[in-house]
Amino acid sequence: MIKYENIELIPIEMEDLELLKKWKNDDEIFKYLGGGYRPISESQAHKWVENLINNNHQYQRFMIKNDRKIGFIGLYNISEVNRTAELGIYIGEKEYQGKGLATMAYKALENYAKDWLNIRKIKLEVVKDNVRAVKLYEKLNFKVCGNRVRDRFVEGEYRDVVMMEKFINNK
Repeated sequence: MIKYENIELIPIEMEDLELLKKWKNDDEIFKYLGGGYRPISESQAHKWVENLINNNHQYQRFMIKNDRKIGFIGLYNISEVNRTAELGIYIGEKEYQGKGLATMAYKALENYAKDWLNIRKIKLEVVKDNVRAVKLYEKLNFKVCGNRVRDRFVEGEYRDVVMMEKFINNK
């Protein structure tokens, strides 16, 4: 378990299937995410969650827990050679959004990435129109390092994507 203030990052379990499926099937939550909004069936959800459970040297994924499980956070495409990783995060329980919990979850993950995985840089891509997410990443000291024009299909049109990065370990 990884802790930061009143947030815990805990391993994903098969018991999380219904909660993860609920979030995955919510267009408000998934429309801006990399894979986009694509509702999934019970069978597909089962395979998807099995995959999420299998953390390895390339992926580290967790449930975000406050007083209950409220979201998801993960590192993807972890490169041991380059010491980089890509970030994915969302708060799936809407009543917990906008309360600073994503910030705390990120800080817990950053500490883990720096201290245990020896990551030196975390990267991400975010749809430019996802203003709340962009503001979060700016607050967390991510810097814009590039743009992709009309790169992600959201709500019937192609949207620009901002690439951001943050150096977390100067070793």
